[in-house]
Formats: sequence, C-alpha cells, structure tokens
Amino acid sequence: EKIAASIKKAIFEDLSLTCSIGAAPVKFLAKIASDIKKPDGITIITREQMTEFIESLPIQKVPGIGKKAVEKMQVMQIHKLGDVKYHDPDILAGSLGKSLGRRLVQLSHGIDNSKVKTSSDRKSISSEKTLSKDILDNGIIKKILLDRAEHVGATLRKNNLVCNNVFIKLKFSDFTQITRTRKLPYHVCSSSAIFHEAVALYNKIQMKKKIRLAGVGVSGLKDKNSPVQMQLFPDPGIGNDHWEPVDRAVDCIAEKFGPGIIKKANLDNLNI
Repeated sequence: EKIAASIKKAIFEDLSLTCSIGAAPVKFLAKIASDIKKPDGITIITREQMTEFIESLPIQKVPGIGKKAVEKMQVMQIHKLGDVKYHDPDILAGSLGKSLGRRLVQLSHGIDNSKVKTSSDRKSISSEKTLSKDILDNGIIKKILLDRAEHVGATLRKNNLVCNNVFIKLKFSDFTQITRTRKLPYHVCSSSAIFHEAVALYNKIQMKKKIRLAGVGVSGLKDKNSPVQMQLFPDPGIGNDHWEPVDRAVDCIAEKFGPGIIKKANLDNLNI
C-alpha cells in the first residue's frame, strides 16, 4: 500500500493527474482491483481475501472474457468466477475452447502464471526542466528548449533511433500545463533539427503566464537502419539532417571526456 501511495503521489506531482491502483497476490486480481476505486483510489486484495473475492467476482469482470463467452457461461449457470470450480474442466474446454477453459479453471483457484512485462518498445523520449523560479523570458525558455533538445537528441543517437514527431511541454506558475506536437514528413535524430521544431511550436504560443517547467520530447520512433519508402519525386530539401554528423562527433567526445565537456556556446552558464 505504501508503494501504491508513492506512485499516486509521483503521478499527481508530475502530471497533475489522479489514478487508481490495485494490488493483489496474483496479476489478474491486481488488474481487476485497479478498476474498483476509479478515478482516485487504492484497492488491496490480501491473500486471505482472495477466495472470497473470487467466489463473488462477476464472470464478465475477468480480463479476456468476451461477450460471446459470457453468454455461453450464463447458459451453463456460471455467473461468478467461483462457479467455474464446480464444473467439469473437459466440458468447459469443449464449450469455451481448451485455452480459455483451462485458464478459467486456474483463475477460479487463484492461480495466474502469466508474466508481468516490465519492458516494451519505447514509444517516446522526453526531457524536461523544472525552473528554480517562475519566469516569462522567451530567450531563457528557448535556451532551455535547446538544452533539452540536446539531451533528447543524444538519447536518440545512443539508441540508434530516429523520430518524426516533436513535442514540447510547458507547465505554468498556476500548475496548468500544455503540450504542442508537430509531425514531420521525415525522420531526424540531430539535436538541431529537434530544437528547430520545438522553437517553431513554442513561437506559436501566446504567453500570458510565467513558466515553471519546460520540456522537449519526440515520438514516432524507429530504428535508424529501417527501410524507408522512397519518393517518386524526392525533395532534396526534405529529410537532409545536416547536423547529424556534427552531433555524433560531439557524442563521441562526450563519451570519451565526459558530459558537458563540449556544448553550444549559448548554453554556457544556464543555471535556471
């Protein structure tokens, strides 16, 4: 419960959003528990509570159970997950299919061997900076966007990725926040290209409140060596990321001598 509370706190402080969290001895019950006290609650199912919870759980609440399967089970007088224990596993398999029938029998006994996946393909990369004081200075904000674009670009190149979406995030002094996104007609990984798009997005915003956080991010990621659809009439001015070789050279220098050893001149003494 302490871990759940700390996660809720971190999400609210970072995103100003509430969330509901569930915890249980097995994965499928934790997933169900996370839906119980939406949008802002914590539900804990202990090992001692599992049997009673399973006995009373409506069958349609079980993850992966579709409408047709529910209809078949209602004909078989299976209305709660606990009812499954009192039916012949072979009959269940014949009616619902071997895979679903076997899984329901296991779940009805509180057994769930499905793995918790802790990694997946990366969808986006972002970097943001919370300021020591709220400011309304376009020059400083643009320097911060450049600094964050440098971090994002370096991460892209380190992972041999390119992107075709750039977005910025701004949080204001009253804790409201906005994001702005632009989809590019080509993929890039240079910090300069990312910064150029971030500034273009920033320049379209009418600033009326001081800013307390600024960030840059990218999405639409893919491996740099992935095949690219060629254009019938290519535009020589599109997709030519001139600064990428320079950025990769800077990356090599930073890797050898340490971060910050070489950087853009207008980022010097950026201590906000």
